[in-house]
Amino acid sequence: ASTRERTIAGRRARGAQPAVRLARSGLAGENLTNRQSMRCQVSPDETALQQLHDQTGWTPGAEHIRPDAASRAQKELLFSNLDTMWASPGDWVMHQVFSSPTQRRADGRRCVVEAPPPGRFALRPQPFPYLLPVGTQHLVLWSSSPRAATSADAITAAIADALDAEHGGGRSGGGGDFVWYENPKKSVVDARLHHVQVFWRPPPQPPPPRP
Repeated sequence: ASTRERTIAGRRARGAQPAVRLARSGLAGENLTNRQSMRCQVSPDETALQQLHDQTGWTPGAEHIRPDAASRAQKELLFSNLDTMWASPGDWVMHQVFSSPTQRRADGRRCVVEAPPPGRFALRPQPFPYLLPVGTQHLVLWSSSPRAATSADAITAAIADALDAEHGGGRSGGGGDFVWYENPKKSVVDARLHHVQVFWRPPPQPPPPRP
């Protein structure tokens, strides 16, 4: 597995930190601009998102939760092609994200031979990113388990692990801040897997060495 993939069992063995859910905790009313770290689940409600954006400046607000017209057109084209070439969008995701082997059915559509083992995570760039505040990047966390089998804490921990390993030198918290939510209207709905939207503020880059 790549450095961006973690198992639920592995994280639990190290002791996952509980997620902070801003929509339920009242943190959205605080001044969060100078918080040392922000790594948590947030509500997808547009009003709640806007309130949080007003406090942070980098998390998505009500105007930052949709792609532009060009990205929407590309997404529509992709899913149109998937309908003709794949048994389901979920099969395509399992092949592209988790490298599941495929076979061709009698109707010509491809499907995975076997779903990936449950408990795997993969953090990937969102191919159709929203129009986010400058400096914020849009990612997607895919899980090979159903949502009901995956806690919010495990999702937060998987994102943190992947970012710290890839961008933080393995240091806890070194991979930058992020928030995540579940899109109420998912493009890929499959009982074998699920995904969440991740909005990431990369860590500050060190200044260049002095000449």
